Amino acid sequence: SISELAMRQGVALEGRVGPGVDPVDMDAQKIGRVLSNLVSNGLRHTPAGGTVRVETTATAKGVQVEIRDTGEGIDAQDLPNL
Repeated sequence: SISELAMRQGVALEGRVGPGVDPVDMDAQKIGRVLSNLVSNGLRHTPAGGTVRVETTATAKGVQVEIRDTGEGIDAQDLPNL
């Protein structure tokens, strides 16, 4: 599991659900795959002692999910290609 991988790598895995975030009607399998890939990427690029954080906030259009890590980041020159 992702939490076991984080523990083996010495990376803290954190999550936070903001106020007002209600259950969302979605394809859980597809969204789960996307979130799993993003968190796995964060773990792959975060050194021991770092953190990968998943945070949700309510917006006017629905729910926003952010995944942040304390890894090396993406070079500014590569950002337009993402």
